[in-house]
Amino acid sequence: MAESSLIDSYGVYIDGQWVEPDSGRYDVLNPATEHVIASAPNAGAAQVERAIGAARTVFDCGPWPAADPAERSRCLQQLSDALLARGDEIYALAQAEWGCTANERLIHVEGPAFMVGRVMGLRTYMEPKAIGVPA
Repeated sequence: MAESSLIDSYGVYIDGQWVEPDSGRYDVLNPATEHVIASAPNAGAAQVERAIGAARTVFDCGPWPAADPAERSRCLQQLSDALLARGDEIYALAQAEWGCTANERLIHVEGPAFMVGRVMGLRTYMEPKAIGVPA
């Protein structure tokens, strides 16, 4: 499983940059074999606070709040497509990391992709529409 590109980055992503975790790392074990399959970052409270603050700032002041529903829909479609395109890799990683069974693939791959696609489709219901109000 170590060859998965989903586990190639071992840092903590804060404010657009990969940084080393301030609280070290911990081993991720395959529950079936007890072999180490990855080294996961262990962010401390200060890094978590920085990450939350950066996420809040970019959410409030970045391009997302200004994006129209069609642009948001395109972004969500890209996310759904990416989840499905890497479905085998996501499933294999989930299987190695916590012993996910074959029927759980729906929960961890197809389900999230479907939900993102469903939310994307709701944009048509959220567009402003004039309604007639009786006088």
